Amino acid sequence: MLENKKQLQRLFREDELHELGYLKSAKGKKAEKVAKSETFWRDVETAVIYFEPLAHVLRRMDSDVPAMGFLYGYLQEAKNEISKRFNNDRRKFEEVFQFIDKRWDSKLKTPLHRAGYYLNPFYYYQNKVAIEDNETFRDGVITCITKLVPDIETQDKIIEELQKFQDAEGSFGKEIAKRQCKNIHFNPAKWWLNHGSSAPTLRKLAARILSLTCSSSACERCWSSFEQVHTKRRNRLLHDRMRDLVFVKFN
Repeated sequence: MLENKKQLQRLFREDELHELGYLKSAKGKKAEKVAKSETFWRDVETAVIYFEPLAHVLRRMDSDVPAMGFLYGYLQEAKNEISKRFNNDRRKFEEVFQFIDKRWDSKLKTPLHRAGYYLNPFYYYQNKVAIEDNETFRDGVITCITKLVPDIETQDKIIEELQKFQDAEGSFGKEIAKRQCKNIHFNPAKWWLNHGSSAPTLRKLAARILSLTCSSSACERCWSSFEQVHTKRRNRLLHDRMRDLVFVKFN
């Protein structure tokens, strides 16, 4: 709407619209008043400032691409962008940040999200001091280790190897590893598989966490395919037969 502001306002000045009689009705008069109101357009601009950065986060997350390592960072960047657009005047965005933080704190700060942020070299190496000072990130990694790795000896080995990642030692310190993790569009799970040879046990866990998606889009599309195949007329399909039909349709 904001991009087409001039065209929308010009629309109400065209003779054709007047001749059709739309603007004589109560709704037409109200619509014309709104389109010509600078207060309305200021509110539209404010809404765009608030929600455009968040829409970018949703667009990035709502896909089949592994994004567990980026969600925490994307949300932080969105908040920074909103603050920047309001010249860091906290009074203008404090209430909106309360809504964002309420959802973020209750749903999106699980150990997996924190561990994904910690193990993503793109964020870790450029924010190392801040990440290490915030104990919740290390706690998230420890929680994921204890839950995802049942063997005690393997857990201890992962903790030992974690230090190599933190200090960028061995394969983590190679120039190619440093260069590739500076690209926001890289795949952190593949980065670990390619450059995590100095920490082979940790590499498996990191790739496992960073390969997770943050969206149910793929599942929802699959469920939609099931609904189209498993109708009332076909409700006696054997499971294998139905699965094959869904596989063909989905692909």
